[in-house]
Formats: sequence, structure tokens, C-alpha cells
Amino acid sequence: MESLRFLVDKRIYPFLLFCFMLLLTFDTDSDLKKERRRVSLIDEVLTIQGQLSRQTAISDTTGPSKTFKGAPKISLCDPLPPLPENLPVLCERVSTVGLGATGSTFLSYVLGKIGKEVGWKHGVVHDHSRVVSSYGLCTLTMVRDFRDILCSTLRRKENCMKCSPKALTAEKNVLKRSFTHNFPETFLDDLYERREKGEISVVRYGNIFPTECALDFFKHWVPKYFGLESKISKERITELVNEYSIDAQQVRIEEEKARLRRKGIKITWKNAVKEEGLSGNLHLNHISNNGMRNSWKACFTSKDKAWINGKLQKHLLRFNYSVEE
Repeated sequence: MESLRFLVDKRIYPFLLFCFMLLLTFDTDSDLKKERRRVSLIDEVLTIQGQLSRQTAISDTTGPSKTFKGAPKISLCDPLPPLPENLPVLCERVSTVGLGATGSTFLSYVLGKIGKEVGWKHGVVHDHSRVVSSYGLCTLTMVRDFRDILCSTLRRKENCMKCSPKALTAEKNVLKRSFTHNFPETFLDDLYERREKGEISVVRYGNIFPTECALDFFKHWVPKYFGLESKISKERITELVNEYSIDAQQVRIEEEKARLRRKGIKITWKNAVKEEGLSGNLHLNHISNNGMRNSWKACFTSKDKAWINGKLQKHLLRFNYSVEE
């Protein structure tokens, strides 16, 4: 580990990864075993790099490097997404794409507020498109452990926020329908390939949750990505992040639920709080499992987990999520 730390600290971790990949090229093991080892090595290097990136203040933007010297160390956060070669990314319109239960509404709200503050002519557009060819560097794409996505979207749409694992998927084919809806054929392959080519920017759930991670992401990564460092203060960004934190959103949800109950209106997953001027609806079943990661482990039966892991194993490895329970 210490030898890896030295290499990463000297900023040659891309070369280190290249060497690992070259060694695996001559490996005679199965493709899945190669992929497991590849992801394990990448995970170790990126974890160290992510830790190092948060040890001091973020580097001055005038230098050629696109690597963070970073915000304060936050061990719960995923490493910040890599930055494109050419910065800043100049956009006619900024958009966010969520896979469902990935925190993309929060991302859209805070980005939308930042955009208003800095004078973006168009508001931030938020949707759930699965057409990866339509994404670009002006589209921030949210991902999360795909099993957590299945868990949360099922709980929302089945209006089953506190269901037992057996009850959640009791209806025939409901799990398969949810899987197909969330992950259409070739979608995850296309997403991975475009990310690897540097054609899109993928933001992980661990970049925006918990709030400490969101503050790191919005105060340091977002201004550098869009060239906003001289246009909005870190203090103002902190205020905007806190305005739409998971705790603040839960308060909004409970207030709306109370209002609907007083009127005798039945609450479904389609009920939502609309934030004026912002794209994306805060559904009343929006925050499932209190936003916690790895909620899928207590969400599904053993049989369901085996089926899900079998379907998603390759993609979990590619996106650096553990396949272990």
C-alpha cells in the first residue's frame, strides 16, 4: 500500500494503471476474473488518489494539471470525477440525467440555483433519458450502486416504502419489469464505453451524499468544471447545498404530506413538491431508505439478490462497485 501511495502521490497513477492493464492482457484467466482484478487494482489506486486529493486546498486553476490537490479529507466520499482535458466546459445549456434514486434531483436543484447566481441564460434541465448517445460533457450523469437503484425505485413506485423483502417483489415479474425499465438493453454498456472514452462526465452518488461530500463536490469540482471560481463564493454554494440537503428535502416532503392529508388526498408515488424555476420534481416517496448506501442488502430476498447480482455483476465491477454482500 505504501508503495502505491508513493506512486500516486507522484502523479503517475495513470501510468501505473496502464502497467496493470498490460499485465492482464497476457493473463490466461477468464474475462470475468480479469475484470475482477482490474477493478480491484483500480479501486485501490483511486481510493488512495481520492484521499490524497482532499488533503489541502484545491490547486490554482492557472496550472496545466487537471488533478485536484484538494478539499479536506472526507473518507465517506467517493473520489471526485476526473476532469476533462479542456477546461472549463462551456455549455449553451447544462443538463442532469438520473437513473432513478441516484440523487439527480438534488444535483439538478443545486446546479440550477448556482446557474441562476452566475447568470446562466438557460435553467438546468433534468431528465431520466436512457439514450446515452444524447449525453455530452454538458450533461452530468448520476450513477449509484445499481442494486440500490432497483431497491429504491421499487419501493417508490410500488408505494411500498416499508415493505418486507418478500412483499416488495411478491407481484409476479415486478422485479424483472423494474430491472428492464431501469437498465434497458445495452444501456449500461453504452454508459461505460462513453465514460471510458471521456465523452461524458459521470457523477457518483458518493460524490453528493452525505452532505459533506456534496459540499466538497459543489464547492470544488463544479466551479472548476464550469469555470465559475470567480463568479460565486464557496460560502454561497454552502448555503445552496444546505438549502436542498436530504434533511431539508425531508422537511418539505413531510409538510406536503401533511397538507394532502388535511385535504383527504391519498398519497402516491406520483405526488410531488415542485420547486419554482427548478427542473425535477421532489416526489413524496422520493427519499427511500433515508438515502443510505447499500440499502439493497436488506431490501431483497436471498433469491432476488442472487438473480440481481447475476444480471449486474459485470456492470458493478466496471463501475467499481463491490459484488460482495
